[in-house]
Parts: sequence; structure tokens; C-alpha cells
Amino acid sequence: MADLTNTNLRTILSTILDIDEDYIVLKQRNWFTAQAQKDLEDKPMTWVAYKILKNTPVSTTGHDYDIDDDGNYFDILVTQIITDIELNFIGTRAEETANSIKDWNQREDVYDEFLDVNGALMNTLCDPRTFDYIQEGMNTVTGWAVNIKIARKSVVPTESLLIDDTYNFVIGGEING
Repeated sequence: MADLTNTNLRTILSTILDIDEDYIVLKQRNWFTAQAQKDLEDKPMTWVAYKILKNTPVSTTGHDYDIDDDGNYFDILVTQIITDIELNFIGTRAEETANSIKDWNQREDVYDEFLDVNGALMNTLCDPRTFDYIQEGMNTVTGWAVNIKIARKSVVPTESLLIDDTYNFVIGGEING
């Protein structure tokens, strides 16, 4: 299973929101403005900016095991993490889309998408809020923002961390008395 990153979060959001990945962008200072593209005949009704704000470990790392495709057991290190994500929506369906997030806990497809990254949408308050978005010199529009949290486990196979047991420390010498 993959870890949750800004890269695979884009694909997850595209599937859940049914919006083309071209209109789901990582939020940064120079983020793409889909509505400002005058030459696009098929401008999206809504586009999304997203960003993982933080990954907070909420447990100490512990040992567990997993099973590979051949049925062999192997050790893993597991840490429970809460991931905070900000979602911004711009466009004619921005308010509707932001408000729909309150229903994500009832959707099996949302459950399945986050399960693929060892996560689950937390049952937190869905509190959509407005913000003004300036479109590169064009008129300002109202956007909608929502923060969500994903409870997940970070998994690291221990074979990448094992130290060969052939290291023997021999201390020689005498103690002067």
C-alpha cells in the first residue's frame, strides 16, 4: 500500500469528486487558474486546489507484521498519523461541492480510495467557509474552502532498517590502576 502524498491525493480527489485531474492542482502561490484560461472551450464547472498541511504522528512507532503475495510473513514498523488537508473550490459548483464533503463518510468510494493509502476519513466537523480569490487581474470570485482529516498508518518494512547481526564490538586494552 502506498503512503498518502500530495501526488496520489490528486488522483484520489479526482476519483471522489469526478473532476478531471487537469483541474485538481496543488495549492501554491502560482497555482493554475482554470477559469482564467480564455482559450479553453470546455472550462470546468469547478476546479480544486489542495494541499496536505501537516502529518502529525499520534502514536509511537510499533512493530507489526504483514503478509506478502507468497504468503510469507514479514515485519513492519507502524505509526498512526493524522493528516490535515485543505481543499479549495473555485467555480459555479464550488459551494455545492464544498458542502457535499459532509456526506463523504457515507460513501463507499471515499472509504475505498483512502483505504488504498492505509487511511480513513475522520468524522470531524465539515465547516465550509468562503474566501475571496483574485483571478490574475480578472474579477474576484468567491471560493469555498474545507479542511478534512485522514487517520492513517504509515508502514515501513523493517528489512530496509535491519542491521546485520555480524557487527561485533570488541573492546580491548587494559585499565590502568
